[in-house]
Amino acid sequence: MKKEITATPVPEHERPKFMPHLYTARCFILSEQTMFRTARKLSKQYAGGHWEFVRLSNGSGYAYPDSPEKFDIRVSGNGFEGTLGKEAFGIVCTLFALSGSCAYAFMKELQAANETLHDHYHQLLDYVQQHPEAKLIFRAID
Repeated sequence: MKKEITATPVPEHERPKFMPHLYTARCFILSEQTMFRTARKLSKQYAGGHWEFVRLSNGSGYAYPDSPEKFDIRVSGNGFEGTLGKEAFGIVCTLFALSGSCAYAFMKELQAANETLHDHYHQLLDYVQQHPEAKLIFRAID
């Protein structure tokens, strides 16, 4: 039995350090842009705005938009269509950004960044297994 992974909101004073931690100092600007672009691509309901940051006890984390409460999404790459809560939507966007950034770091031969991004991706997947919307999240990223 796996130990439960806890999720903790990132306090305001720690927000500037969160994205460079999650996406690495070498890739966080590209990754953050990818996360927002992915949100726009997946849901017509996403119109920008404030995002909340969440640190996971296993070393990873994710971000999610603070509104609306639910997002209707369509993933053209796998045909998934469904409705996700804002946190699950943010997790999906974060996973897509981590995956893309991992590929970028690999192509640029940024070995340490690639390993960290890989670890954060899989640590976030570990957390998803205990999330109430796990089945929908896994279907969306499949």
